[in-house]
Amino acid sequence: MLADFPVLSGRLAARHACLPRSSPPPSSRSGPPASSLPGQSSLTPTRTCSCSRASRARPRCSAWSRSSRAPWPARREWPRHLIAGALLQGVYLGASYWAVAQGLNAGVMALLGALQPLATAVLAVPLFNERLPARGWLGMALGLAGVALVLAPKVTGGVAPPPGAAPAWLVVAVSVLAVGSITAGSLYQKGKLAQSDLRTAVAVQNFGAAIVAAVFVLLLHETRWIDAPALWVSLVWGVVFLSGGAVTMLMWMLRRGNAARATSLLFLAPPLAALQGYGLFGETLAAIQLAGFALALVGVVLARR
Repeated sequence: MLADFPVLSGRLAARHACLPRSSPPPSSRSGPPASSLPGQSSLTPTRTCSCSRASRARPRCSAWSRSSRAPWPARREWPRHLIAGALLQGVYLGASYWAVAQGLNAGVMALLGALQPLATAVLAVPLFNERLPARGWLGMALGLAGVALVLAPKVTGGVAPPPGAAPAWLVVAVSVLAVGSITAGSLYQKGKLAQSDLRTAVAVQNFGAAIVAAVFVLLLHETRWIDAPALWVSLVWGVVFLSGGAVTMLMWMLRRGNAARATSLLFLAPPLAALQGYGLFGETLAAIQLAGFALALVGVVLARR
């Protein structure tokens, strides 16, 4: 989950063989087709990757559940789990990638995503009577400030919207929807869903995420699939470590502890993504970004105490 913030640049996404479409569906776009855009003929759209990732994660989690003989949720509980998975992964990722593909700066989208821990902390007070001490709120503020510093170079380096892009108000609305979706999906885990077995719950929720991702793929006509080694490596990473590992850990923390403390770890996502770009792809790290990483780390420590 931490690595799912859409903060990577287009070049970094290309290294993973997945990239959001930079133009609307064929029926409405006025620019050239994706296959004719520079550097995009060998890339698979990110929503196609997300759909494949979620659909492949479900049988893996199901096999894990069967091998451990974990009890499955009752049939009447399946709709709740499907909704939770759709919110936590499907709508969040699909809406985020769409907004970035329509020209929203990836750094701005990541900064909006960093509001999720703060929104969770605010809503957890009336919903679950979870209250953070003063140092917890200070940690939230420092974490958000640290993320802003890390993303400062990306936020200032805006990219012009592609030809035929959606109206700016719609792009902003969809990006806010993405943040609201992951916030609602996180809070939803602490209700009746917390009583079901975590192993089988993850399997069902990945199915819900796959359904939403498939809808995005069909509506946006993103059916191009480029069979390349980099794509399969990216999918293995997403299935095993993200949909299987990171999401499971997040759900476990949300069930067992304070929702705000659990989601405060998401403040580390943009800094860690920047470090990955530096270590793996030779991207530069400015002094302001290193300072932001340190500030975000201090904020997370304070928020989790």
